[in-house]
Amino acid sequence: ETGAIIENCASGGSRLEPSMMNLTEMSSATDAHEVYEEAVIGANLQYLIPARQSQLWCSLHPEYLPEKTRYIISIGFLGRICWAGDMLNLTNEQYSQMIKAENFYKKATDIILRGISYVYRSDEKLAFSNPEGAQIAVRYSIDLSRALIVCHTFKNFKDFSVKLKGNYKITSALFCINENASENYLNAETTNDEFIIKNCKDFDG
Repeated sequence: ETGAIIENCASGGSRLEPSMMNLTEMSSATDAHEVYEEAVIGANLQYLIPARQSQLWCSLHPEYLPEKTRYIISIGFLGRICWAGDMLNLTNEQYSQMIKAENFYKKATDIILRGISYVYRSDEKLAFSNPEGAQIAVRYSIDLSRALIVCHTFKNFKDFSVKLKGNYKITSALFCINENASENYLNAETTNDEFIIKNCKDFDG
């Protein structure tokens, strides 16, 4: 059998209500595809609509610096990853990052499909406009055996840690690596039940 996948993306997100969500497979809640604030919006959506239905658009352009490319791609892991932007003119490195992201996304599909989300921010009064500090979104599998952690740094980043629901180790990562590796990536580590990001650039992911 074949079926249709219906996207709910009209009226600026005003149709994101239970009856329409029940009829459609995916929904686009925001047009904030070209700004840093999309990471904040995408994380907030985890509390409003199922991550498996929440379209997060990763809009890429060839002039983006590596850290901004990583930042934008990481947003897609807050929901249903979608690509946008100047697709025909991206650099080879950006195309490579997209492929790596899609392969990594497949590893986390079950957690995104059915999971439990918690969003932590270093600034509890984080503003939608010009956010500062850092954001860590943790999505656990239903049995808590695995976790998908999505990090974003904002303006004036300072080291940030969160408590996890158990002792976890980093077994696979897209952009996060430990402090002994390349300085061009976001530094992350786990210590017992704590997840830490440190020594990072502003607006990285």
